[in-house]
Amino acid sequence: SFPEAVRELAAECGVEVPESRRESPEQREARSRKKDLQRRLLDVQDLLTTYYSDQLFGPQGGAARAYLQNRGLSVDAAKAFRLGWASGDKQRFAEFMDRHDVSRDDLARLGVLLPPDEGWSESGPLHGGYLRFRERLMFPVVDFRGDVTGYSGRILDARKKIAKYMNSPETPIFTKGEQLYGAFTARSVARRVGRVVLVEGNVDVVALWQQGLQGTVAAMGTALTPE
Repeated sequence: SFPEAVRELAAECGVEVPESRRESPEQREARSRKKDLQRRLLDVQDLLTTYYSDQLFGPQGGAARAYLQNRGLSVDAAKAFRLGWASGDKQRFAEFMDRHDVSRDDLARLGVLLPPDEGWSESGPLHGGYLRFRERLMFPVVDFRGDVTGYSGRILDARKKIAKYMNSPETPIFTKGEQLYGAFTARSVARRVGRVVLVEGNVDVVALWQQGLQGTVAAMGTALTPE
């Protein structure tokens, strides 16, 4: 929207945009803390996306790459949508996060790391926590500004008795009902031609983009919302 564009450009130029509403110092401080938290979580999410992508194109991603090949999806398409692979390897995940100084609390806020029932431990990888996404092909959900706000993880074998898709939970930067998968890659074409094509799933969006139909999105679940 216009206000969002103004704020984003102002931030890049170091200009403070005056707010029309009157705020108390406490409200201003709370808004600033919320904005700082959201920006930090978006940066962590970007790191996570890099990690999952490295997994997809590394030794552990063979089965996921074979799945993409069987679905007719190219490496270029996978890279364009920043697809990844969540192997569920806790030790490797912990080493990556420690190397980039990502806190356990931020991973928990993003719903990527789940706390153990008995509480956090000071020993073991990830302080005894569990990874939400394990053995899933990862589809980053990118908003209109180009930020990764969440994930949709797909199992490779649909015969398994678990949910085919698993989405990120509600977080300070992700609300499922406000997102469309593929919105970022579709936005320029949709604006130019005045329509958007809605398809069933994430794989369909990537496949159609690969064939040149780029104004394509998918719902983040079984229903559409007003947003």
